[in-house]
Amino acid sequence: MFLRAFGQYSDEWKILCKTPPVEINEDNIEVPFPNEVNQLYKANYSNNRYENVLFQSVVFIGFNFGMRPPSEIINLNVDDVKINKDGTGYIKVTEQKKRNKTRIIIPFNKSALSSNVFKSPGNYIKNWRWKVENEKSGDALFLQPNGRRITEKYIRSHIVPMAKKIVGDYFHLYTMRHLLQHISMNTQRI
Repeated sequence: MFLRAFGQYSDEWKILCKTPPVEINEDNIEVPFPNEVNQLYKANYSNNRYENVLFQSVVFIGFNFGMRPPSEIINLNVDDVKINKDGTGYIKVTEQKKRNKTRIIIPFNKSALSSNVFKSPGNYIKNWRWKVENEKSGDALFLQPNGRRITEKYIRSHIVPMAKKIVGDYFHLYTMRHLLQHISMNTQRI
């Protein structure tokens, strides 16, 4: 378009400036309904109270921040969550699959980041993380009951079976990311 605007576009440029072909994804991405997401926020993932809150917090952050689960969620550190005194802030995400590029996610509403009512990251840090923190914890945001960083296998084995009972067999951890993308794509079209 730039070359055309200045009368510079020619057959030579057609060869030099090729754009990749557009691929159409025919897959129908299923996302849970809001009432199902609400059930996932409150689901009983474990009989251990701390562990149950941990999984509810992971599900909450997965649906509300559009991170790539599980990789970006399990690699979050406490320092990646920035909360101001007024409750506003952001989460810094390191995209390992994109050569450790970082991006900032600012929530649509500060309550998604800092509410004490929801299982927000701020709520988890303030009220729960310290209960299991030990010398093995490092700077990891989400900790297993033994104080170690959560792993992909650990969250997958607890969250997915419960989510499939609530939502259906199509649920995978990545479904949480699709919900936010689906909402933002639909709002852009309006």
